[in-house]
Amino acid sequence: MLSLTSCKSKQEKEAIVLIDKQISYIDSVIEEYRILPIDSLNYAYMNKLNNQAKQIQVEFGNNEALSEDDKSVLSSYADYVHGLVDLVHLAEKTAPALFFCKKQMEKLRSDIEHGVIPNDSINFYIDHELESFNLMQSDIDKVLGIKNIGNYYRSIETKADSIIEASFPK
Repeated sequence: MLSLTSCKSKQEKEAIVLIDKQISYIDSVIEEYRILPIDSLNYAYMNKLNNQAKQIQVEFGNNEALSEDDKSVLSSYADYVHGLVDLVHLAEKTAPALFFCKKQMEKLRSDIEHGVIPNDSINFYIDHELESFNLMQSDIDKVLGIKNIGNYYRSIETKADSIIEASFPK
């Protein structure tokens, strides 16, 4: 009876450990994406923020009665709305890419385990996959920043709502 034993080289073992760490990290990012309020933020934008932003654009410049403080709050609010919209779109763009990166890392792990990739090429393939993921890292960090919008912007939204209701009655 012939028995084949898997003799993993040190390089293969290190590569698999590195890939497993990366897959674990991607899983944690995916889990963080799942708890982000993307749908509710998108809904809020479509139903409330977008209409207010359009109203401000049309009437903001023509309203001489606004104080400088009110104009500053509305300007900050507009920046907030546009930033929020950009983050929501970025989240919708990067989420599928995260799943793709995870799948690629799993395939690479399998190929290394089954000896499909020669030892002298393992680092090349790992570097390539990590580089692909690293290109997205800054976008991922921006998206995860949604959870840190914080009370400051919520207070700006409340102030802006008051100014809008007072200055632009329906």
